[in-house]
Amino acid sequence: MIIFGQSIITPLKKCTRAIKSMADTNYDIEIPGLKRKDEIGGIGKSLETLRNELSAAKDAQVDSAFKSAGFMSASAAIMITDSELTIKYVNPKLISLFDHHIEDLRKTIPDMDPKNIVGKSIEDFHGVTGFRGEVKEIKRRMASLEGKEFKAVVQFGEARISLKASAVKKENGEEIGYVLEWEDVTAQFLNNAIIDAIDANQVKAQFSVEGECQSCNDLFAQVAQVPKESVRSLNFQSTVSISEL
Repeated sequence: MIIFGQSIITPLKKCTRAIKSMADTNYDIEIPGLKRKDEIGGIGKSLETLRNELSAAKDAQVDSAFKSAGFMSASAAIMITDSELTIKYVNPKLISLFDHHIEDLRKTIPDMDPKNIVGKSIEDFHGVTGFRGEVKEIKRRMASLEGKEFKAVVQFGEARISLKASAVKKENGEEIGYVLEWEDVTAQFLNNAIIDAIDANQVKAQFSVEGECQSCNDLFAQVAQVPKESVRSLNFQSTVSISEL
């Protein structure tokens, strides 16, 4: 009777200690009774399964914490949506970007509040993001890209914002959401506009060290009275002569 009791009580005590260790998130423990074929063995196998699941969940939690920290501290302005294009997460950089352009954004979205856009649909951004149509149509367009990024430059008043969107997929290819990255390219846009204005109003040409014309703008070709595709027939000396005349 004593031997029988010990064969039951002792393993149960070990199981109890294992359960207490798991409650303290200590999963590096030995589970008793795994080789037994009775009820104690069944309890041991159940505890083994539970331990493995809890350990995997802990690892996933740590991994998620690192990813979350990276998302929140990213230098890029990022928005994450679910598969129905409902906004689930935004990082501080995106809130800052939208705050900076809030007056222009509210011309399109009167109730825009960057701090309270989680839970809203991308459909609310029609006329801003470059997306058109209902959720089904937007998803169809994203799917048609076959894994490539959706890219657009959108306008907030005088500001220009680059938008990149890509799908997040499970291992089986099922789309579970989308990541949208926003970047303020206003300065770049203005610089390009200035360069275009200069190019349109100044005579410009590029010459090699030997004096051969390599390229030019339309105004130079007009002044030189040669087709643009024939500028390589000009040299620096002849060009100076043309200007002096």
